[in-house]
Amino acid sequence: QEEELLELSKGDGVEVEADGEWWDAIVIKVGDGVVRVHYVGGTEEEDEDVEIASRRLKPAKKLEVVWAKGSDGIGWPAAVLEGSLLDESCNRLRVQRFLQPHSAWIRRDQASAFTKESIPKRSSSKKLSEAIE
Repeated sequence: QEEELLELSKGDGVEVEADGEWWDAIVIKVGDGVVRVHYVGGTEEEDEDVEIASRRLKPAKKLEVVWAKGSDGIGWPAAVLEGSLLDESCNRLRVQRFLQPHSAWIRRDQASAFTKESIPKRSSSKKLSEAIE
């Protein structure tokens, strides 16, 4: 029986098996039977190509991305690791900014929904603009 291939697009969340553990990642490029992934919290040097048919690749649990405001008041895109904006009883979220090595706890009022419409037109980050296209 033939297994059904994953249908993946740029920006999709996936889990990738590496060294016997499953890691959260984001698809940053889709090629012919291969996707390039960026590990959440990883560096660009750790990005890798994974065959779509590989048993090392599976759909991620729904990755929630928010704008997370730091003590400087500036909002940055971040992956939610614990908690959820969708859970109204949740007062704190553990988030990890993209391309940052550490996670942090923030109050609910320091997070807002991350949507295509919420991205500034003049984004200084070309990577961010490309990631959400």
